[in-house]
Amino acid sequence: GDRIRGGRKAIELGADIVVLDDGFQHLRLQRDLDLVLLDAGDPWGGDRLPPGGRLREPVTAIERASAVIITKVDPAAGQPPENIVRRVGMLRPGMPVFAASLVPRQVRTADGWKGPKVLRGQRVFAVAGLGRPEGFRVLLERAGSEVVGRRWFPDHHPYDDTDRARIDREARDLGAVVVTTAKDAVKLDPFKGLWVVETAMQCLEGGWERLWTLIPEVE
Repeated sequence: GDRIRGGRKAIELGADIVVLDDGFQHLRLQRDLDLVLLDAGDPWGGDRLPPGGRLREPVTAIERASAVIITKVDPAAGQPPENIVRRVGMLRPGMPVFAASLVPRQVRTADGWKGPKVLRGQRVFAVAGLGRPEGFRVLLERAGSEVVGRRWFPDHHPYDDTDRARIDREARDLGAVVVTTAKDAVKLDPFKGLWVVETAMQCLEGGWERLWTLIPEVE
């Protein structure tokens, strides 16, 4: 649909802030803050546009950004990966750079919602349809799970009954619980015994307060 019209409608309904996903290349939009997220495990998408790479714009387009957030950083690192920070600085000196880690916030189990500690020591069969699903495996392992199997699908995959039956069979053979993301659960449900991991993005350097200072004041 028309994203500009959708934004105007949200404002008419009382919205103070409109957040747009994948809006960086949507140049018709007037915005106050442009954030570019770089996956720490694959920040540059092959350095090429499709079909040779996974970029939506050339890397040099990062010059238009208000700030860069490096996501999925190892929490133990405590700071942004230096090689990524260095390249961002070469593309635009002085660019604000934040580091963030994706962590489990809560888990929906067969017995209801539990804290992330429920993942510790659990044998799991990971299922996801993401741009880089290996990041989900890493998240589960950092939470203490034993990932004994996995099944990855294309991003935004529409799961059908054949997919569900195959996933269930493979997980049962391994004696594992099927675990997926909140994004995939919407399309995988109904699925008996499915565990769903909801995540949060934590800033590794004292919180997000510095990010809000980049929003220009409205006169």
